[in-house]
Amino acid sequence: MGSSSYHLNPNLFFLFEKGSFCLWNYERHEQFEIEKDLIAVLMDISQGKEIQEDNPFLNDLLENDVISQIPYENTPWGWDQLSRIFHRGTQNVPELQEKRSKQEMIHDFIGFSEGYAQRKETHEKEIKKSSNKLQLSPVDPNLKTLGFVETLKTRFTSRHFSGETVSEKDFSTILYYTFGEIHDKWEGLEDSVDLIGVRKSSPSAGGIHSIQAYVTVFTIEGIQSGLYLYESKDHSLELIHEKVEFETLIALMADQFYMEGLAFGVFMVSDLERVWAKYLHSRAYRELFLDAGHLSQTFQLTATALSLNSWISGYFRDDELMDYLKISGENKAPLLFVGVGKGERTPLHPDMLEGLKQS
Repeated sequence: MGSSSYHLNPNLFFLFEKGSFCLWNYERHEQFEIEKDLIAVLMDISQGKEIQEDNPFLNDLLENDVISQIPYENTPWGWDQLSRIFHRGTQNVPELQEKRSKQEMIHDFIGFSEGYAQRKETHEKEIKKSSNKLQLSPVDPNLKTLGFVETLKTRFTSRHFSGETVSEKDFSTILYYTFGEIHDKWEGLEDSVDLIGVRKSSPSAGGIHSIQAYVTVFTIEGIQSGLYLYESKDHSLELIHEKVEFETLIALMADQFYMEGLAFGVFMVSDLERVWAKYLHSRAYRELFLDAGHLSQTFQLTATALSLNSWISGYFRDDELMDYLKISGENKAPLLFVGVGKGERTPLHPDMLEGLKQS
C-alpha cells in the first residue's frame, strides 16, 4: 500500500475532559474521544508527513471531517484562535438546523420554559439573602429632566470629573430606571399567564436579566463610601465592603486615571448561573454583551437627562477586579463599568491633552 498527504481541519481544538483526551470540531459542534495511537497520526498530519493508506484511523477521520485530502480554505483572521473559536463555535447551533412548524415551535417553547422555571427555582434557593440593606429613596415619577431628543444629542463620554457630590435622589433615579423592575406587569398578556422572565427598561435575552449592578459609591449625598450590590426587587443596596478609593479603582481599571472624581460607578456583572438555567448552548454568551450594552446606554441617557456627565469602559484587570468584587470568575463575568459625576464635558483629561501637546 502507498501513502498519501492529508490536511488537518483548522476548526479543531483538543483538551483533557473527564479523564479523556477529547477532540472538538467547534464549527460542526462535534466531540470525539481520542485514543493514544490516534494522537500520533494527527501530529504527523499536522507536520505534513504522509500517512499509509491502510492506516486503520483514516476512514473515521475522513468521514468525520477531521482531515481531508483537499486543503481546507485558509481564511484570514485578525485575532487569536480563542476569539475565532468563540466566533465560529457560537454559530449554527445544532438545535437550529432543523426547521419547525408553528405548532412544533410553540411546543418546544413551552417545554423549554418549564425546564427553565425548574432550574431557575433551584438556583434562587441557593442564593443567600442578606438583611444588611440600605433602602434607596422612591423615584419621583414627575421628575423634570431634559427632553428625549435633547438627551440623545447631549450624551457624551466625559473624562474629567470634579469630585462634587451628587444627590441621593439622582443616584436613586439612575439605578432605578436602569436596573430596577419599573413595570407592574407585562403589557399585552392576561393575568392568567405565568411569567418567569423579568421586565426592565432595557431588553434582555429571554427576559433573564443576568446583569447585576455592583455599585461603587464615592460622593453621594447621605450614603457612605463603599461597594454595594444593587437589589432590583426592592430598590435597595447591600453593602459588600466599606469605602472605595480611586487609587484602588484606577489600578483595577487598567490605570485609566481619568475616572478620578466620579460620584459613583457601576460594574455590570453577569450571573452566568442564571443564563445556564435557560440556555444550554454557548451561543448565549453573545447575549451577555448585548444585555450590558443595552443597560449601559440606558444608564448614560438617564444620567444625561439629569444633567450629569458619564464615562464607560470595558477595560480592566479581570482577576484583580473579581477579587475586589468578591466574586468567582467561574460563574460571574464582569463586562462593563459605567460612571457618573460632575465636571467638564471633555473627551480627554487635561493631563492627557498636555501629553499629546508634548509628544
